[in-house]
Amino acid sequence: MKTLVKVVTSVALCGGVFAGVGAVANVPVFALDTQKALQAFEAGAPFSLKDLQVKPNSYVLDYTQADLTGDGVADGVTLIGTKEKKDDIFVSNIMVVMQDGKTMKFTQVPVGKQNSGYEPKLTVGDFNKDGAQDVLVEMGDGGSGGTSTYSLVSFKDGKGAAMVDQEKLNAGVDFDIKFTEGFKADITNKATKEKTTVDISENKDNYIKNGIYDAKGKLLKAVKGAQDGFGSLEVVEQADGGLALVGTQHIWGSYHADSIAIATSTWKIDNGQLKLEKTEVTAFDHDNFSIAPNYAPGDKFTEAALSTKENNYVIDSKYADVNGDGVRDEVILIGHKEEGEKDLFATELTVAVKDGKTKKLTMGTVGKENAGFDEATLYIGAFKSDKQKDILVSAPTGGSGGLSTFSVLTFSDNKIVPLADQELLNKGVEYDVVFKDGFKVEVSSKATGKKETIDVSKNKKEYVETKVYDNNGKLLQETTGWADGLSVLTPVDVDKNGVLELQAVQNISGAYHADHLGVAKTTWTLKNGKLELTNEALELNK
Repeated sequence: MKTLVKVVTSVALCGGVFAGVGAVANVPVFALDTQKALQAFEAGAPFSLKDLQVKPNSYVLDYTQADLTGDGVADGVTLIGTKEKKDDIFVSNIMVVMQDGKTMKFTQVPVGKQNSGYEPKLTVGDFNKDGAQDVLVEMGDGGSGGTSTYSLVSFKDGKGAAMVDQEKLNAGVDFDIKFTEGFKADITNKATKEKTTVDISENKDNYIKNGIYDAKGKLLKAVKGAQDGFGSLEVVEQADGGLALVGTQHIWGSYHADSIAIATSTWKIDNGQLKLEKTEVTAFDHDNFSIAPNYAPGDKFTEAALSTKENNYVIDSKYADVNGDGVRDEVILIGHKEEGEKDLFATELTVAVKDGKTKKLTMGTVGKENAGFDEATLYIGAFKSDKQKDILVSAPTGGSGGLSTFSVLTFSDNKIVPLADQELLNKGVEYDVVFKDGFKVEVSSKATGKKETIDVSKNKKEYVETKVYDNNGKLLQETTGWADGLSVLTPVDVDKNGVLELQAVQNISGAYHADHLGVAKTTWTLKNGKLELTNEALELNK
């Protein structure tokens, strides 16, 4: 389960509106009085309530508390469904049950026509900025496609309803996919007619073998590909305080496993409609959608010891050529889990490379800061001008700031070495955040001098209660905020020259950490082993 907080991310607008929930009828609802206290439910436990109509063999799938009705009082949110056996991961008859925090009544809502799937889970957030938290349900479809079905449900004013028709929510973007000369494919958005051409030469040996192309790239027979439904539909928080849904779709060519591209689409709910804001098609990244053949994440790592010999595990792995010899290498992120396999935290994070030609294993630390949760990941990409592929390690460290530790490494002369100083990389830019009279806050960059002032009077009540300001906006005490270290570091080829830049996000806080004022977004280039700041933008909550 995820309960969302406001972290700022910008989204560019670009056309396209699909009909949404403006006139969606309420789905069946059952309500009744119950005991006068919010009742918490434990995931995995059988679910039953006196007089509430639920099917036999119903189990709790997920649970949280949030204000779903918009009355300022937390409500209970329970995702339930039926299983043949308690430990089954496939669930049918999935429902959302809400207990109103004021009336203590329970309301039960089906997730939609498609109401079954693998390992269902819920995410809570205010998707239409009406002051009430909504419920996004994800249900894995199973099979080789890795797709999921989603539902979006509202309980505004205590009434359970689908916010968006389930079929429209899951439709995604439809494309026309055709192979063209020179090991290329044209991918055209059927709605906007926007065309993207991608290089598909990664799989040219199979195409030649199957008579699709000749060795020179001449197309011998027509091939039309297709796209899957959403492989993921993630919630992204925006600068205006709203939430967007960012979906990814797998695009394939001559057969389903012939991955040629990924489509990423951004959606918002605007005036009761599901609105497509942006679509981007990129060539399939074979390096970063790979897993090292002999080192699956979660496997125990015993081939070589860390300083602690026991309980070492593969956290992530990739299969990519990182030494430039034309042969894919096995790149492995290893960590020590004190409590064994189920431990969510790992220390002694180490990168290992097994040379694809020589089979020699080389190991190196990610840096002085070498611990994080086991969602830590590897990313393979070229960060320097020689375009040899390098290694970015991202390790979430937790805390209210949502921070991570990042390391950029390269495999050179059979050694794993840093491309940039880890401490400087994670520090980002320092900012002065100073409160001024009149409910104003000035944010200025120590690196560039860039400065912006924002009005924070919308938080007047909290500032007066905490004696930062009086009722007239006079500053009662010197108050300063701060910028966290990096929470996000994303590789992006800004100038399309084949060399990746790093785009960073830092959260900016005011009088206290939860007093979120906005974010700083910076772009960095690696030159001669040093980080160079090339762009800076302040996105503050104005």
